[in-house]
Amino acid sequence: MNGNGESRKEDIGRTKEVLNAKTKTRIGFWNVRTMFETGKLAQVTSEMNRYNLHILGVNESRWTGTGRYKTNTGHRSKKYKEWISHEAWKKIEERRDIKKKILATKSERLKHQQQQAYREIDRDVKKMIRRDKQKRLEDTATLAEDAAYKGDHGTLYKITKQVCGRFRNSTEAPIRNKEGQLLTSEFEKEAR
Repeated sequence: MNGNGESRKEDIGRTKEVLNAKTKTRIGFWNVRTMFETGKLAQVTSEMNRYNLHILGVNESRWTGTGRYKTNTGHRSKKYKEWISHEAWKKIEERRDIKKKILATKSERLKHQQQQAYREIDRDVKKMIRRDKQKRLEDTATLAEDAAYKGDHGTLYKITKQVCGRFRNSTEAPIRNKEGQLLTSEFEKEAR
């Protein structure tokens, strides 16, 4: 099916059969730009019936749902782990750069040299991250010991949950009003 909505024989081969436990399901593809023009929806349904298509897959995503979300909120930013040191992050960036060079290099000799450098930096990165993780665990252990010594059971409980990986700070949870809108200011949160 082309941009005018006319059928083409090569599109017949693009349908795929998906096996289900009970029946065979056929999937067809249609271009979204032509699908939602006036009068085309009836043609789409007739084409689906004609080729016995059960599911219609679209070639492009429509700019109604996720597109609006991305323009309003932007893309998600990466969350860096705070316990990894800056030196380790620098080494990680070096490792990424060398990996890009390896993928871009065509010469076998240069590729071999860069792979050697990558192995060395990769080894260093893993050592640094192990060291940083060990340091973080030791710091949290000393905090837990101090909390236990002082009798602060709330802090001790939070630290143990954090170490186990089940910790979720309730103060950082988003607060919404009755309409479902996110409350941003402290005054709105207190009034809620």
